[in-house]
Parts: sequence; C-alpha cells; structure tokens
Amino acid sequence: MTPDPEPPFDSSAAPSPVEVLRWCERAASGLWFPSESTTATIDRDSLIEPTRVLREAGLIVVGDWIKGRGQGYALTVTGKAALRESGEMPSAVTDLHPTLKMTNRGNYDRHEITRQVFEMPRPAIISPAILMACAIWFTVGIWVSRTQGTPLMTYMKDSDVRVLLKLGAVHGPEIYAGEWWRLFASCFVHIGAVHLLANLFSLGMVGPLAEGLWGRKRFAILFLASGVASSMAAAALNPNAVTAGASGAIWGLQTAVLLWILRFRHSMPEGIFSEWLKRLLLVIGVNAVISFAPGISWESHLVGGIVGFTAGAFLDWTRFGVGRRQRAAGVAGMCALVATAVGGFITVTVSSPDWAAIRRPELVAAKRQADGEAATSRLNELRPTVLSQLQQTATVVLLFRKPGIDTEAMTKLNAAISETELKLTELVQLYAAAPGTMPVLVRDYATIVKQFLNRLRVITMKPAVPAASDWASVAESLDRAEATWLKLAGPQAAATSP
Repeated sequence: MTPDPEPPFDSSAAPSPVEVLRWCERAASGLWFPSESTTATIDRDSLIEPTRVLREAGLIVVGDWIKGRGQGYALTVTGKAALRESGEMPSAVTDLHPTLKMTNRGNYDRHEITRQVFEMPRPAIISPAILMACAIWFTVGIWVSRTQGTPLMTYMKDSDVRVLLKLGAVHGPEIYAGEWWRLFASCFVHIGAVHLLANLFSLGMVGPLAEGLWGRKRFAILFLASGVASSMAAAALNPNAVTAGASGAIWGLQTAVLLWILRFRHSMPEGIFSEWLKRLLLVIGVNAVISFAPGISWESHLVGGIVGFTAGAFLDWTRFGVGRRQRAAGVAGMCALVATAVGGFITVTVSSPDWAAIRRPELVAAKRQADGEAATSRLNELRPTVLSQLQQTATVVLLFRKPGIDTEAMTKLNAAISETELKLTELVQLYAAAPGTMPVLVRDYATIVKQFLNRLRVITMKPAVPAASDWASVAESLDRAEATWLKLAGPQAAATSP
C-alpha cells in the first residue's frame, strides 16, 4: 500500500493518535522518535497523550533509547494491520481494540516500567526489616552473654564463641549434627559491635536500592540465596572456624544491582548509566579490598557475589514481558543454581580432611586435647619469669657491649627476642577458639608482652648504652605483664583448652 500523504496538521490542536501512528509507519529505521517530530508548531508535551493511547491499545510499543534521539517507538503487528484495514481510524483508538489494553507486555513493559521503577521505586519494606532483625538479634546476644558469664565489653568487642554458637553462627560440627538452620541464621549474627555497624551501613546503602530495582519478592530471594551460599562456603572451607555476618548476602545484593544496571542501561535516563556504574564499581572495589583483611572470609564474600549475580540473571527471566519458555528457563536456572551450591557443599564435606575429622568425634576430641596441651605449654613459655630472664640477659649484654660493635651475645639476644615474638603469635592463635573469657585475657596479656618486646628491641638498636628512662620503660611493661598474668593464673586458667 502506498503511504498516504502526510495529513495536514492543525497547529491549534494536538497531533491525533492517527497522525502519530502514521509517523511510526513512515519511520525509516523502524523506530519513531518524538524528539524528531517536535517543531515550532508541535510541542513535545502534545505527543504524550496520543502516544499513551496507542500504547494502551497495543498499536505501538516502546523501542530502544538512543543517545541524542531519546525514546523510540515502533508499530506492533496489530498496529500495522489496523493501518492496512482502515485508512481512517476512530478518534478513540482504544475503542477500536478494547481487548488489547495492556496485553502486549513486551518491550513496553521491559523498558517503560523499568524506567519507572528506576525513577520512582516502591518504598523498601524487606531491607529495613532485615536491618532491624540484625540489630534486635545483636541485642538478644547481650542477654545471652550475661547468662554465659561473658563481660559486656567482651561481647561488644568481638563476642564469645559460646554466645555466637547459641545465636546461630556457622560451625562445622553443629552443621554436621543436623543444625542446617545455622546457614541462614548466621546472616543475622555479628561478631562485635564494629562488625554489626559496618554491615548495617552497607545493607542500608545497597538494600533499599536493590529492593526498589528488583522488587520485594526477588530481593528476598537474592538475599536468601547469597547469604546461605556464602555461609556454606565459609563452613565448607573452614569447618572448625566460627563464622557469622550478613556480608555474603550484601555482596550478592551488590552484584545483583550491578547486573540490573548493565541489563537495563538502555532504559535508564541519559547520562545516568555511566555515573551509577562508576559508583557501584567503586563500592565493590573498596569492599573487595576489605575482604582480604585478617579475620574476614573472602571466599564467602566471593561466593555470595557470584550467586547474587547469577541468581539475578535467572530472576530477570521470570519478570514481566517474557514468554513461557523464558520464564521456565529462569525457574530451571534457579533450581540448578541451588542444586550446584548444595552439591558443591556436600562434595567438599565428603572430601575435605577437616570434615573427615569432624565426622569422627574421637579425632575431634584428640585434636582439642592436643591443642589444649599445646596452648598451655606455649602460655607457660611466656610467663613473666621467662620474660624477666630475657630482660636480665639484655641488661648484661647491653652494659658490656662495646659501642658500635655487634657481638655474638648481641646476635643471640636479638634471636631470642624474635623467637619470643613468634611464640606470642602462636599463643594467640591457639587460644582463638577457647571458650569463655580466656581468649580475651590471653590477647590482653599478649598485647602487653608485645609492647615489652618492642621496647626491648628498641634499646638494643641504640649504639650507646641505654639511658635510665629506657630501662624504666622496659621495667614498666614487665610489671604490667606480671599484673595481667595474675588474672590468667586463676583456678584452672592455664589448663583451659581452646
């Protein structure tokens, strides 16, 4: 059919839906851009209403957003048929196809609604609830710590193993005993106030954004999948460690937001995509650096991020504007992701030597006894009398050393200081998993001993005989070590196993 000549336009009236429909038909690239039809006599706002009418009638759909041209629109099959069947259409286009209202949920929904979600997201409900649950559960831990006899400052600083296990932290032996609920509960348990505040801040920043973009149901699935997967990774790789926190789930939310931005970049307003991408990559980069800090399970963070990104891809296939096959593929993909995570966890627990020891209680008991004996032995090797002997040796060596000349005795002294520092590090590691207040007391004692050794090393580096103030500084740190040792020397303290 030869296209009709351009209908005359009355500048006193807005373009009719018929005129807009024919502009779409004549578009050379298959996409009509309202920005290119705006002239001195046609205002851009006058195109909003006829475009809306045509979209709701299913005669046009939203196409791609192209930089410099704006939003494009294209004819649907129904729109082309309507133009072929009738050269003159009723003024109310929706009356011509009343059953087509909002049924063509293709590109229109995928782009138009996505942009609406980006610009005007629904109020977050689930992410604030998770924030509140973490804070409340940490408060419950204060009561639990009191029943366990753990000092409040100890709980607020780095908690206590017994308290963490009662709150739901991940630990290999408990999971092997059937307490699988810990894989989820551990996402709400935090090791100290600093850990809690850091995760609350991160979740407060990314949570409402992820919930607004993905929707509440999919946000809940992303948090659950990423959190449980990260807990499984931590338990599988370090079954003897006690781990907890929402960091793995937060990593999953971060990568899911990254996927959303990459997937729907054409539906975002011009210039916003690059800005958002830079900000998100900066946040992910900073968190990646923090993940390699001591005491943090970078493996669980990595797994949480991978699962969040992958789950987001599958969940996107189950959103609006997709066919049955794609929706089924999305559901199948999520099931495969869950099966992969669970299968990987089971495989590691079956093949890992650490898990083999957990499956044999007699080996666990023997290991704990050996660790306890090693910890007690190492602690006794660092008692104040030993440190005092080291101080006396240093005094003799430094008093009789010739200025500027290193003697054999000086070399042995430095080696003894280095060996004591190494024993100190091993002591802290051996008592890291000890119950009760013992780990805290050992760390306090180790801090003072470390200060003593540092001061001792400083005066050995001086070319001349140390001054009286230097000797007094070393003696003061030794006195503090002796005072702290009295707390460690309580009933059965030295015999407590980690």
